[in-house]
Amino acid sequence: MVKRIFIFLFFCNITIFSFDTQVKFVGNTLFVFSNEGVFRQTGPHQFEQISLNGNNMMGNLTPINDSTAYFNKANLLYITTDAGDNWTLLNTFVASITSVAAKDSVIHLTGSDYQLYSSYDCGNSWSSKPLFTPKSYTITAFRFPSNLYFYDGEASCFKSSYPYDVWEYIDADSRELNFLTSTFGYNYTTGFSITTNGGSTWNKIFGERHLCDVSAVDSLNIYFATDIGQIIKTSNSGKTWKILHQIFPAIQILSLDVHENMMAYSILNKTYIFLSYDNGLTWEQLDPGQLTTGSMEK
Repeated sequence: MVKRIFIFLFFCNITIFSFDTQVKFVGNTLFVFSNEGVFRQTGPHQFEQISLNGNNMMGNLTPINDSTAYFNKANLLYITTDAGDNWTLLNTFVASITSVAAKDSVIHLTGSDYQLYSSYDCGNSWSSKPLFTPKSYTITAFRFPSNLYFYDGEASCFKSSYPYDVWEYIDADSRELNFLTSTFGYNYTTGFSITTNGGSTWNKIFGERHLCDVSAVDSLNIYFATDIGQIIKTSNSGKTWKILHQIFPAIQILSLDVHENMMAYSILNKTYIFLSYDNGLTWEQLDPGQLTTGSMEK
């Protein structure tokens, strides 16, 4: 599943630097980021508040699979291989980390020093090279080691292949860009567009809805959260869709994540979240700060 929050990662999804409440699954384990702290679900109605080496985890979480995730804050990069039970510091960089993208043993990240850092052995060794333009930027979409997509902070997107020396402009009308295979990707802000050729051309599926977040299970099954409190789903890459859930009164959904039959979302200006174990048929409201059984320093 691939997913976005503020700074985009592809390879896995998700990045969190906002202090609005955000949700993210690592396998079946739910993480909640809010103004009250960072919480990990430990039971049906139980959470623990976690920190790393005495620091809160207000940063970026990048899930890789059901047990592995990377976490970065400032210039520090950590890894967990057991869904958050334990964390290991992989590296301390000379500059702050501005975005991360990873898959399997491959990690790419950008720094505030305008460098692209790469590791092909799970972060044990690193190489670096200057990015092609010293602008505000983020890796917005990245799936396979041969493909990397770059947003330069000025509404321009570029594509490169290993060894990332030559960058090609691609016509993507949004920085909300993600790829699920080497050729299939989507972007969204005021609508939903897909590409089937690696970003060379885009087909707008619909444009009448403001999508606030997207959680993609695969290239067919994609879930959308809207600014009018709807969760909608397509089972055919956006050709048709149906409303799974509607909040009354309508309020903006900030963050949405899906893992197998589990779904979680947060709403504007609230610390509580909503969780479903049956693919959105029933929901329960949870406030991690009030359900915390203890604090845990990892």
